[in-house]
Amino acid sequence: MADEKVKLNRVYKDIDMAFGLNPVSSDLGKKIDVNAVKQSIKNLLLTKPFERKFNPNLASPLNRFLFEQATPTTRPMMIRAIEETIGNFEPRCEIDDIVIRDDIDNHLYQIAIYYHVIGINEPDVLSLSLTRVR
Repeated sequence: MADEKVKLNRVYKDIDMAFGLNPVSSDLGKKIDVNAVKQSIKNLLLTKPFERKFNPNLASPLNRFLFEQATPTTRPMMIRAIEETIGNFEPRCEIDDIVIRDDIDNHLYQIAIYYHVIGINEPDVLSLSLTRVR
């Protein structure tokens, strides 16, 4: 019995950032478990430095890669920035893999983050498109 692993049964909850209303209770909608963590990761990665006034360190440097010259080291630097941001600010997940596809001519990066939520054994993926607004 001591050899059995105890499975964590945590329920992660966050407010739905779309601010939609629950049709039954008229309360704000909520995200649960994997969807809550996915929303959190997306918000972290799209937050620019100093965008949050009372927590200026809570940000991702991904935006700066859109305005730099693309080199062979750009993709590894982006992967490291994603890993550090998620590692520092989202303890509810573990990254399995990060795949970045770039389209230099259109200033576009397609990012796929493969991860799993701690306590939930099913893997999930978050797909983001980073593009420069002209």
